[in-house]
Amino acid sequence: MRGSYDLFVLKKAMKSFTSLQQIQLLSVMVHKDILLRNLASSFDNWEFIDCRWIPACSHAVETLLLAILYGKPPINSFSSPTLSPQSLLAISSGVQQSALASFKQLSHLEVTFDERPDRSYLDTATTHLRGHISPISEFFRQFCVCTVNLSTLYLRFTPGLPVRLPLEDVFHNTVWSKLRILGIGSWMLKAEEIIGIAKRHQGTLKGIRLSEVYLADGDRWRDVVIALKTHMKKLDWVSFQDIGYEREYVRRVAYIETYSDTSSEEDEDDSLEMDAESISSSSSHVHPSQAGDDVIYGNVFTSSEDTGILSDTSSLGDSANAGMGGLGEKEECEFEEDLEDYGLTVSQAQRKHWERWIIGRNVNTGEPYTRPL
Repeated sequence: MRGSYDLFVLKKAMKSFTSLQQIQLLSVMVHKDILLRNLASSFDNWEFIDCRWIPACSHAVETLLLAILYGKPPINSFSSPTLSPQSLLAISSGVQQSALASFKQLSHLEVTFDERPDRSYLDTATTHLRGHISPISEFFRQFCVCTVNLSTLYLRFTPGLPVRLPLEDVFHNTVWSKLRILGIGSWMLKAEEIIGIAKRHQGTLKGIRLSEVYLADGDRWRDVVIALKTHMKKLDWVSFQDIGYEREYVRRVAYIETYSDTSSEEDEDDSLEMDAESISSSSSHVHPSQAGDDVIYGNVFTSSEDTGILSDTSSLGDSANAGMGGLGEKEECEFEEDLEDYGLTVSQAQRKHWERWIIGRNVNTGEPYTRPL
């Protein structure tokens, strides 16, 4: 790195691999790396080996972009399961602008933003988006304009640490004319936000995946389900993985926070088993805290004034109804009671039932799904 030899080698590789189509940016750690990272996390000043992911990811992203700009391989797919948001901000503006131009050929993008602080993977209490979400939002605005050929887009944040971030702060009301698969993960949203981006792509979308998406208090998943059934006629599959409600998530995290340190080992195992379906292993490390109106849930930092999330759906007004896909009174009355959605929790059986009902068949067997809601 000191002599930029890594950049030299990567440039030569990108120039040589004239048919290179897919790139993955990974955080690869072997056993010794993990031991060093854990040892470094115990010291404020660690001067031996730099084990931090954020500067490593920043260097990797910029080096990779420079090599791509030099070699110009025909890359159409990029994915990263642990991309640091800070790494995007560390890229120089000149490299950003040049890289954005090369993104036009991308057809597949799958990124998980890892918001956890360096060396402290178990302590997420101080992790939040404040301070750099505006620059990232601007980066994505330019990115959305450039990526005209996207057919697959899957964007999520750290599993178990959902962000409360307006969807359009990232997607900026973009319409991708070739988009076939859309995935959103680890997010707290309003129903109208999900319906809005789906309806913008109702003419092209073949698949929708919502993973660890929690609806704001007062909203209902039944509105999303009915809108998808009504308007998304070209869907071949839908995946509702670990979806739920904001209040349910906050309550579950508070329960784990309260009892994980005070229960016996046997009791702790019982409590985790009881909630195993919906919390998953990642949620057991979340530490929420409160300070006045400001609330931190994992990497979610907001105030009640900033979020604009309303506890009463009646106050959403006409704009919310418009965002929900123009659901008429007849549709509401026809499905309201049968969906069995009371705004409290979503069971696995409900998720599977909704998925099949929206598509109209069992995706695994291909047989028509005739069970009424």
